Amino acid sequence: MTTKADFPRQRLTWNVQMNEDVMRYYYKATRLEEHLIGHKAEMYRLFVLKYPELRERVTEQRVMDQTHQILCTCKIVTERLEQLKAKVAKELYPGRDVSENISVQEATVDASSEIIPDSLTELSTAPYEERREKMVENETLGILKEEFEKALIAFLGTNPLLRPTIGRQINSKKLAVAVNLMNTIIIPEHLAQVENTFDAIHTTTYAAGVAIVRSIGGKIGDSTVRVSTQRKTPAWERRLTHEVDTLRRQLGRLTQYMRGNRTKKVVATYYELQKDISKHTKYSAKSLPDRPNCIHKKTYECNSLTMSDLIDFHTCFYKHRDKRSQDAFILKHMTISKVAR
Repeated sequence: MTTKADFPRQRLTWNVQMNEDVMRYYYKATRLEEHLIGHKAEMYRLFVLKYPELRERVTEQRVMDQTHQILCTCKIVTERLEQLKAKVAKELYPGRDVSENISVQEATVDASSEIIPDSLTELSTAPYEERREKMVENETLGILKEEFEKALIAFLGTNPLLRPTIGRQINSKKLAVAVNLMNTIIIPEHLAQVENTFDAIHTTTYAAGVAIVRSIGGKIGDSTVRVSTQRKTPAWERRLTHEVDTLRRQLGRLTQYMRGNRTKKVVATYYELQKDISKHTKYSAKSLPDRPNCIHKKTYECNSLTMSDLIDFHTCFYKHRDKRSQDAFILKHMTISKVAR
């Protein structure tokens, strides 16, 4: 069994009387299995009133687990369960004639009067899990219809762009059941009663989504449009800012190196810059270009080049101080022809 801290771990023996009390409180808390959601606390309260000595040893979940174990493993026979259910029905609905094994015909009653479910008078042959799923579906269907009507009233005729956003939901069995009920029952019934215009279908679809999210306990986004007051920095400005920060950091470390600081980061920055400078210096111009002195036997136009032409070519060639760019520049201005021999 589930035990709490500082208590010896000892299993609790559930006798026949305790099992019957558990089922009796289960029928009371669920109103004869009509409300199967949110009954755990009430069921536990009734149990600890009868067994106060087990308050510190048994939790709410343990009582619920015992209920499922009784129903699934048939610890109590079906006839006895029906008897317990009939007794609880007499307590909940005093003055009603509820027999244990006699099938009572359906009676016509007023809408304001209470109706005793047929499950009290008939022996259920369906498995417990199937009956439970059917009851959960019926309760979910009622909640969906109520939320769907509220959403239609709230968002009918509103601007779709100003409606609250519906976020992505986590896949679950509860969500699948709600979506199936909405698609197969609620939406077809609603569309059969309204004119199938674009606005009506759009509003119906949105209201269905809102109803599903609210029925499973989800949240709808905010409809207010948030206007950002912060200035968005363009990419080129971020790049320049990053480069300026890098240069300032390098200058600061070089200054510390000149002052005699030999920490690990300062020395690493110094040798990194020295290596980078030597690599670029290797492919940098040593001086301005000289005018060529053409001594070729063939007639070339080398002597027709002006000093301005030489400086322009020199500037373009040494614009990028790396071998790959300079080789590409040379190939760009070359014409390759087959040698005639």
